[in-house]
Amino acid sequence: MSGRYEKVEYINVRREGETSSESGNFLVEHEMDIIINDKVTKHVYCSKKELKELVIGNLYTNGYVYNLKQIKNISFSDKDTKAIVTIDEKTDITKEIPLRKLFPIDWKKEWVFKMADLLDAEQPLYKKTKGAHSCFAFKGERLLFVCEDVGRHNAIDKAVGKVLLEGYNLRLCSFYTSGRVPHDMVTKMIYAGVPMFVSKGVPTTKAIELAKEYNLTLICQARRDGFKIFNI
Repeated sequence: MSGRYEKVEYINVRREGETSSESGNFLVEHEMDIIINDKVTKHVYCSKKELKELVIGNLYTNGYVYNLKQIKNISFSDKDTKAIVTIDEKTDITKEIPLRKLFPIDWKKEWVFKMADLLDAEQPLYKKTKGAHSCFAFKGERLLFVCEDVGRHNAIDKAVGKVLLEGYNLRLCSFYTSGRVPHDMVTKMIYAGVPMFVSKGVPTTKAIELAKEYNLTLICQARRDGFKIFNI
């Protein structure tokens, strides 16, 4: 057991009537409360890795903070089931930071094809379980980080947190996700200040509208043979 997946036995039933006892690797869901200034603000189910990155990214992509300096401390307790966060007392966590228009970056189609090519090669947790989502953080055509999680939202939060902790500028990055794109995924990108969002999956109409309103470059159904631009 890796902590993120474990082997489970099951009975495989085929259409022809044959059955067999088999086993495979399945994702483990880790439960965690994110407690900000002594108040529980979020209960998450996630993969138990890169938890600090997850918390930081979650704070950013949900509009609680916009600067790392606002986060004074993050600690974990009760076997990592509680993330205790202290935020600058001047920051009012009851009021969400308003969404702001993004500044688009000049991008090349080669970047998108490289993202699609790497998706198949850089997902170790998915290869083990066939159930994990991933988020890739790029700067230009350079791959910075890959984060995987049981949830696609968590994978994005981890990637945002990782970029921030490593000192990169989110406004110069592009993200590639393995999941579909509803409006709340686009909202996360806007809060984080990431100007380019690429997905293997499809967007919703609300996600497209939001991307256009806030100048987010949105590219979906990005695969090795092509992609679709919904907002340039």
